[in-house]
Amino acid sequence: MSQTGEAKGAMNEQLYSRQLFVLGREAQERLQSCRVALAGEMNGLAVEIAKNVMLAGVNALTLVDEGAACQAGDLAANFFVSEEDVRTKRGRVEAVVEQLRELNALVSLETMPVADFTLDDAGMGRFDVVILVNGTRARAEAYSSFCHTHDPKAIAFIAAGSYGVYGYTFSDFGPEFTVVDPDGELNRQGIVLEVKASEDGKDLIVLTADDRHHGLEDGDFVRFRGVGGLEALNDGEPRRVRAVQIPNADGKTVDGLAFAIERGADSLDAGAYTGGGHFEQVKTPRVVAFAPLAETLADPPCVQNDWTDFSRPAKLHAFLLKLWAFQNAKGRLPRPGDQTDASELAAIDAASAGAGASVVEAQDGELCELLGRGAAGQINPMAAFLGGVAAQEVLKACSGKFTPLQQWLHVASPESLPVPEQMGSGFPSLEDLSAHALETPDARYCGQAAVFGWDFQARLGALKVFVVGAGALGCETLKNMALMGVACKSKGGALTVTDMDAIELSNLNRQFLFRSQHIGKMKSVVAADQARNMNPDFEVKAMESKVAPDTENLFNDAFWAGMDIVVNALDNVTARLYVDSKCVFHGKPLLESGTLGTKANTLPVVPNLTESYGSDPVQDEGGEDIPACTLHAYPNLIEHTLAWARDAVFEKFFNLEPAEGREFLEAGSVEAYTAEANRQPNTKLARVRTARAVLRGPHEDDHPEKLFPYNVDLSPALEALQAGNDKPLRRTCVELARMRFEELFVNKIAQLLHAHPLDKTVDDQGTLFWSGKRRPPKLETFTPEDPLHIKFVLSAASLFAQVYGGVDPPLEVAEVREILSRLDPLPSYEADDSVAVPENDEEAKKLQKEEEERAKAASASTSDLFQAELAKLTSSSVELPKAVHPQVFEKDFDLHMDVVYAAAAIRARSYSIPLVDQLEAKRIVGRIIPAIATTTAATTGAVALELYKFLHEGSPSIERFRAMNMNLATNSYASFEPTPCKTRKFGKEHEISLWTMVNLRGNRSVQEILDYFMDEYSFEVNTISTDGDVTLYNDLFGQEDRLETPIADLYRTVVGKEPPYFIMLNVDGDFDEDYDDDEEDDDDEDGNFDEDEDEIVPPACRIDWQAQVGEDED
Repeated sequence: MSQTGEAKGAMNEQLYSRQLFVLGREAQERLQSCRVALAGEMNGLAVEIAKNVMLAGVNALTLVDEGAACQAGDLAANFFVSEEDVRTKRGRVEAVVEQLRELNALVSLETMPVADFTLDDAGMGRFDVVILVNGTRARAEAYSSFCHTHDPKAIAFIAAGSYGVYGYTFSDFGPEFTVVDPDGELNRQGIVLEVKASEDGKDLIVLTADDRHHGLEDGDFVRFRGVGGLEALNDGEPRRVRAVQIPNADGKTVDGLAFAIERGADSLDAGAYTGGGHFEQVKTPRVVAFAPLAETLADPPCVQNDWTDFSRPAKLHAFLLKLWAFQNAKGRLPRPGDQTDASELAAIDAASAGAGASVVEAQDGELCELLGRGAAGQINPMAAFLGGVAAQEVLKACSGKFTPLQQWLHVASPESLPVPEQMGSGFPSLEDLSAHALETPDARYCGQAAVFGWDFQARLGALKVFVVGAGALGCETLKNMALMGVACKSKGGALTVTDMDAIELSNLNRQFLFRSQHIGKMKSVVAADQARNMNPDFEVKAMESKVAPDTENLFNDAFWAGMDIVVNALDNVTARLYVDSKCVFHGKPLLESGTLGTKANTLPVVPNLTESYGSDPVQDEGGEDIPACTLHAYPNLIEHTLAWARDAVFEKFFNLEPAEGREFLEAGSVEAYTAEANRQPNTKLARVRTARAVLRGPHEDDHPEKLFPYNVDLSPALEALQAGNDKPLRRTCVELARMRFEELFVNKIAQLLHAHPLDKTVDDQGTLFWSGKRRPPKLETFTPEDPLHIKFVLSAASLFAQVYGGVDPPLEVAEVREILSRLDPLPSYEADDSVAVPENDEEAKKLQKEEEERAKAASASTSDLFQAELAKLTSSSVELPKAVHPQVFEKDFDLHMDVVYAAAAIRARSYSIPLVDQLEAKRIVGRIIPAIATTTAATTGAVALELYKFLHEGSPSIERFRAMNMNLATNSYASFEPTPCKTRKFGKEHEISLWTMVNLRGNRSVQEILDYFMDEYSFEVNTISTDGDVTLYNDLFGQEDRLETPIADLYRTVVGKEPPYFIMLNVDGDFDEDYDDDEEDDDDEDGNFDEDEDEIVPPACRIDWQAQVGEDED
């Protein structure tokens, strides 16, 4: 058994929950039956692949032991090799195997001597996937050939290599490989509003919801269910879709609101459509073919990944062929920083190395020299990036999900390298890389210094870095920086990481610094400790606070001013925007990234060069708002019923109502509770009734909807519970859950259909009320044999019991059924004509307003009723419970999801809405962002490659930086220059951008500030404000007496508090007359800022009021 209590091969849904939202259950099951072998160098790239494969949860991973010992060059990229391992010459596989095993006890991790890894069924033939890391050309060709031709089934072969700032991944999954889902995206689904014939009569046009794009494209397939009058469509057969355009509500012809399907042999009659129906996209498997590695070398099928140089894949392929040729001839790689070796490498004839005409034509001698000088080095960022990509290929091979790499991915980041003149002459030798002595503290970085030189390494160590977030991205980022030698104590550097969350079981699958023994501990603290273990010189401080406006006392101006660079490792847009705004304010570089399943984006934000993240933020993946009436009466999608179950069932019965009972208990006295309730007279009666219902039991007259015609007395059960007997409470909770079932799924539906009968029409044409988006519901008839019914009662009863302190042992299905069998039948519900069910949100608001007016008019009777309810609470001889325990929804708590899922599924079935399984329901309700370790690793590797660029000497060049959009599922790796920041003229001689800030030192007077803007910009300031809209000076208000007041003193007087480290001022005004007369209205020739030229937007002004008056700058 494992540390999670699961047998090897079993699926732990809580552990794999975020990954399951990426792969799906079937793909995860296939993955867990897969055996993988990892051969070649056990370097940083290999351990990255192994780490990601272990976290993913394959059946077994075998490390092929080459017998090599740990060496100094490993420490810059292999996070499981320690300095002691190097000194003692410990075997590489031995050094990492136990630490890899800790990552996932559900995976069998084995080792095998390379001598046993033979090209036959006794060796390599035992595996489903074989990976070769940094192999020679001959070895790669041999492995690929054996795997490709293996009988009866090909073995998936993946080759990967990392050489300085260059690396590659290659995939060969055999002559035929079936892809069951090419992109992994959720199947599109929606409602059918109408079916009509096309103009030529050959197709059926299916109209879908008019408020959301159906998401389908030409060639997609869908299946239908519940389409009224056209039952032949509901046969479950996939039908090919053709996208069509129709007019929207505004009369504009648009895509996404309808699609066409062929009428086919059925000759379906569109006129027979009677209403209803849903469609769901169906993914169709396809077979792809691969060639063995040897056959791809001359004319390689490469993934295009650099939008700034479309010939780069071919250039890099030529480099690899030359590198392999050099290695074969010399028995080694080029010496670090050695121009002779680099020139010899570049001079190798690409054609003689096996390149075809297109590769020969693309070869770039200068690029070969640049990459060759560092090819013997190993850097963690490249290992992390390729480790994510190669491990994702393993997942594709095992699961059949996503599109495999076809077939080469070459990546390089020569832009990360300083220009040769800035590198200096200090490079480690090949002997230094293979040494074991570690004679200096910096020797651990020799693998990276072989690429960048020793001078550059010292700059990394001195950095002051702020990492925001210690989750998946944060863990990988801390690991990367520890290995890179960023923020080292010996160099005066430091890194601060903050995260306010504690570690949970579901984190362990992708936040690889955490283990099961860390569950419940703070993420930032554990992540910092784990990263420090990788590099004892890594100076990292952990904080446990969020970065937000309400923590600016911690993360103040002095804190931000002390940072050299900021790295976002966040999972929500709001926090990203806030951090981005602070970086712009303080002029700090920001490395931004985000992931969503297999998709990711990275963005380097460079002061005074690029746009910020806030200039064009990635939109939040949060759910769309659902109209209230759709939620409560007219759902048509599973998202609607799940939102209702979360809010109207879980939150209402198990959180909000118990919270009101707790408020009464914690008030301390009736007088205190009354005083507090009187502050909101319109709600006090509802509140006290809720408190009484929770503490004494609900009554039939509690709510005007009259949907709960039952009376429950909780007092005997709660009194028995206080005496140590929970049996009455067990029965009462089951009874209450059964009554709530009747209220929600029988009475509520009966009242709705009474208010709006099935034959109700809404116009003179006879249009039925229950048509279009409205789907008529059906009443449920409770039976304990229905799995959803019993699941609802069991989970609801269990939660009611927890509200009152819990029962031991927990309720089980058999006991619940037994209690139900002894309950009296519930009386039949009689619909009430006086209870209105609004048709839409506007009518609901009108009814609510009328109810509020009636409540105001009846204020006297409300007070009497309030007192009567208080009497019911306090007059009984049975004591009130000592406490009640509101339940705060937690998506990873099975009992919470059980009641939400059961309620949502019963309601969906009532409304003929297709169901989803509980795992998918959990994703929707919890708004869970799908996540997988492979994407995280690749993303942070790309981010770390950008970090190097901020340390180049001289002014940064935007041409060197790269933003990236990637999708590991579809092999999309788009690298491009970030967008330059827009500029506009302000005054005659100044150009300003979002980064422009007027920085004034000293406690300047208002007059000095006015004078500065006049002298520098010919701009006459008439208003100065701060803190958003607090006016410090306005010349229209006759405030001449403020002109000589120092700004900090004026801030104290007007704002009423001590000034911050920097006082931020917004100024307004106009250019003086001489400027206006002189200025021409020239057209903007460079395309920047094409807004209204009459708009004057002055730059912001920042006052460092505690500094000495000195030279100011903008």
